[in-house]
Amino acid sequence: METYSPDDIMRLITCKKRTVEPPKKEMKLERGSLRNDMTLESEDGAERFSVFMRKNQAFPENFSIGLRYHSKDGQSFALLRCNGPHGQHVDLEVEPGSHYTYHVHQARADRLNEGNFSERYATVTDGYASYEEAMSYFIKEVGIVDADRHFAPHILQLTLFTEEGY
Repeated sequence: METYSPDDIMRLITCKKRTVEPPKKEMKLERGSLRNDMTLESEDGAERFSVFMRKNQAFPENFSIGLRYHSKDGQSFALLRCNGPHGQHVDLEVEPGSHYTYHVHQARADRLNEGNFSERYATVTDGYASYEEAMSYFIKEVGIVDADRHFAPHILQLTLFTEEGY
């Protein structure tokens, strides 16, 4: 099993990525959640990733947008998840109250190297306040370079809006 440093985790999250398999035009309803997926690779083609997008149909503020890494040795783990409020989890290391508001889970190398749930820790964010804003935030954070080919203009405008700090 490969080991990872905090720098490795950040490099995997932030490296520029391009789309290999785009998301579907429409999210699919499955067991009460709207779902979509896509596949990415690093610009140099050396690293593979998948993205999952989930939004609760009854409570659209309850969503999750995540980036998974798929290593050459067959490991797969979540690097980053952007979530909406969904209530507290009892078995998570979290910033107090983080699951009652918008929050981000990020993989931690120490947990991953110990064989534990890598992105267990969550922190509150003011980087988004809706699914659409979270998608914009996510695109920017994980460096999807061809997002304009797969996401609606208003999502990309939110990304530009966020980058310019307005």
